Amino acid sequence: MELNPEGQQQKKSAAAAPRRALFHRETISLAEIAVQVFSVVLGILLAFGIGNWSASRETASKIAEAQTAIRAEIQANRVRLQQTVIYQGGLAKAVTDAINSSAPPKRCTEVASWRGMQTALLLHSSYDNAIAAGVFTSMPLADGQTIAAIYAWQQRYITYSDKSLDWMVMKFMEDELAGCAGVLEDLSAAGQNLVANYDAYLSSSSAAPADSKSRASP
Repeated sequence: MELNPEGQQQKKSAAAAPRRALFHRETISLAEIAVQVFSVVLGILLAFGIGNWSASRETASKIAEAQTAIRAEIQANRVRLQQTVIYQGGLAKAVTDAINSSAPPKRCTEVASWRGMQTALLLHSSYDNAIAAGVFTSMPLADGQTIAAIYAWQQRYITYSDKSLDWMVMKFMEDELAGCAGVLEDLSAAGQNLVANYDAYLSSSSAAPADSKSRASP
């Protein structure tokens, strides 16, 4: 039995319908794509921004911690050195007075006010730790140079003090009162010079922690 033309047309339409459904395409919205792309880019930028902010904050914290430790170390060194300077200066005067007395002693150790050399123990562990931690690579160049200069002056004083004391030890058995007084005077003057450098650093902006500088800046 043959279908009439109208029936054949309906059968063809019914058979074609599923195929059309398989290849159906929805309308693409450029606005939605733009919003999605913008959201992804914004998320990436925010992630980078937060990461950089966190790293900068951590670096600033390390610098501030190092500066605080270095400042405390220099303050402690200053106190110890100031005591040494006062003692050595007073001892130099006592030796000079003994030389000009009617019965001068033969050696420095025989001067009444002699209580040993009492050299100052000047530490540099905070400075060394800051170098090991790489803090100076992130610190402002001027601040790092100022701190390095202070410790260079300190090391110079320590070297000079050690050599002077070595000389005095060798001369203890000889009649070297005048030389002893001169060395003590020079040591006292060198110590005073280092104390002045300490004071200049402690009163400078380089001694202030990084976080306090940021709060002070307008």
